[in-house]
Parts: sequence; C-alpha cells; structure tokens
Amino acid sequence: IFFIALLKEIEVVREYLCALLGFKYTFYQCDKKRTPYSLYVLTAALIQHDMIDMLKIVGFMVPKQDSIKEGHRNRMINAQERASKAETISTASMPIDSRSFDDSGPSVAGMTGSIF
Repeated sequence: IFFIALLKEIEVVREYLCALLGFKYTFYQCDKKRTPYSLYVLTAALIQHDMIDMLKIVGFMVPKQDSIKEGHRNRMINAQERASKAETISTASMPIDSRSFDDSGPSVAGMTGSIF
C-alpha cells in the first residue's frame, strides 16, 4: 500500500494517526451510520505496519456502553411486542359451517359446542 511508505517518510506521529482514525470511528457511531469497510482495511494496514497502536484504536472502534444499553432496551421492547402479538389468536379467519347449526350450537371448523 503506497501511502504507508509516504506516511513513514514524512514521519507522521502515531498518536495523531490514531486520533484521526478515532475521530472517523466516533463520527460514524454518533450518526448511527455504518462504518465503511475501507476504514477497517485502512486501520488493519496501519496496525500491521506498526503505524498505530492496536490497543488505542480499539477503544474508538467499539460502541459506547450507553449505545449498547439503548440497543438492548430497544430489542427487548421489540421482542415483547412481537411476543404479545404472537399470543393473540385471531378467530376471524375460522369458517363457520352454517349447515351444522343445531341445538348444541354452531359448528366452527368441524368443532361443535354450546353457546353461552
């Protein structure tokens, strides 16, 4: 990768590179945007060539604790809503067999019973 040699030639400070990349990761996390794959590739290349410290950049790459909690809370609310909808049984689509209406009540889909 050509820019690695260029960065080494101009003697870029490792901490500055890490701060710049960290800013980019923070930007994408704050705006709820998807981090581009190319940013991960760039980060990996800089780590591989010892241009940035992996332990320092990882702190920028992982989501913050508040966003993890918020995401978990949203997923739980969504799961509870889906579970309550799944428990609801819709009988509107069950056909009533009008031919077998007798004293014991209507027959619904082959089942008979009395009306309260």
